[in-house]
Amino acid sequence: MANELEQTFPLLALLRGIAAPVKRLLIAYSGGLDSHVLLALIASQPALRQQYQIEAIHINHGLSEHANRWSEHCQQVCDGFDIPLISKTITINGDNNLEAKARAARYQAMSEAMTQETVLLTAHHQNDQAETVLLQLLRGAGPKGLASMADLDRFAAGYRCRPLLSYPRVALEAHANAQQLQWVDDESNVDTRFDRNFLRHHIMPQLQQQWPAAIKSLARSAKHCADLDSLVEDVIDRELDAAINAETGGLMIAALQTQSRERQHAMLRHWLYQHDAPLPSTKRLEQIVADVINARDDASPSFCWGNVGLKRFKGELQLTHNDESDFDSSQVLTWDLASRLNIPGVGELQVASGDGLRAPNGETVTVRFRLGGERFHPLGRQGSHPLKKLFQEWGIPPWQRQLIPLIYYNETLVAVVGYGYHQQYFQAVSGITISVQ
Repeated sequence: MANELEQTFPLLALLRGIAAPVKRLLIAYSGGLDSHVLLALIASQPALRQQYQIEAIHINHGLSEHANRWSEHCQQVCDGFDIPLISKTITINGDNNLEAKARAARYQAMSEAMTQETVLLTAHHQNDQAETVLLQLLRGAGPKGLASMADLDRFAAGYRCRPLLSYPRVALEAHANAQQLQWVDDESNVDTRFDRNFLRHHIMPQLQQQWPAAIKSLARSAKHCADLDSLVEDVIDRELDAAINAETGGLMIAALQTQSRERQHAMLRHWLYQHDAPLPSTKRLEQIVADVINARDDASPSFCWGNVGLKRFKGELQLTHNDESDFDSSQVLTWDLASRLNIPGVGELQVASGDGLRAPNGETVTVRFRLGGERFHPLGRQGSHPLKKLFQEWGIPPWQRQLIPLIYYNETLVAVVGYGYHQQYFQAVSGITISVQ
């Protein structure tokens, strides 16, 4: 008789909830009990194997003396299931906040293996959800944080699914033992210096002893918070639609100032969340409202936290990334105007046919960035103008100007990507259009 977990495994139903086409399932496989159960369940489902390309990914953190042996174990298990394994080794620097650093590096490595048609599958279960709720409570999180982990959400270029989220770990253990699975035990999982392990080994057993349904109840609370957060997002989405400048993406100060304190905080949090920015604490939100939103009209205040910041420009809030200060604006990149050109910190330059530049006639094509003193002759204008003045006319915030690619033929600035082409180098219909993605 098939195991109960196999009978109720909800992955196919969850995948049907994705509107976009899905062709590939990528299983996050550490070699531990949880991920081994997930791998074995998927391997035992003929419908999944027929419908999707299935692969696993293993991340070697290099933090244990056994790490290489675990990687070998994962390869052997995947070979036995006839599931291809992607194995990656990452480096974690420093001893501080090791748990968070390892998690961030692990997910970064996984994100690099994603495509738009890929769903990453992780083995998070009901106990993990309960622990996450408690950790978020101790951090003072609101409904979004207390909603904890969703069974399906966006991740990198594709999606992430947690098909075991409704099962307690005892169900996974029972399945693993019944199927005689062989897994590895990571000694770091019993290191109670890490917050989650402290909860798991010291706090959760006492809670369950006093309240046997504690795990299930905490997970149910996460679902209630997720439902509430969804309702709040529906309301805030409508508020944001009216408060965002569609051309610049900036959040209009005047629209924020008419809202209550609570709505200001909610709108800011949701706007930042939409931009994948780290959410500021309540204290920082109060500072943003006081020092940036309610600043004098002629002021240009800013506020930074983590690797991002908010700046006020022409009555709008603009999100910035603090690593922009490390950008080398003096670089000169030779380009063939045919292949794509990836520029770290800027994006990927792409070309197409249409209204744009004439093809180079023996000139050397380079991509540069603003250093000061440049002049440009825009299409339809008389003569050349200081680029600084044109940036001001176009309403480009000062902190964004050094990141705008400038296309040169020899020593002539012929295009400001995204804003215009040189009058004398423009060619309609069959020209070269340039964009940054």
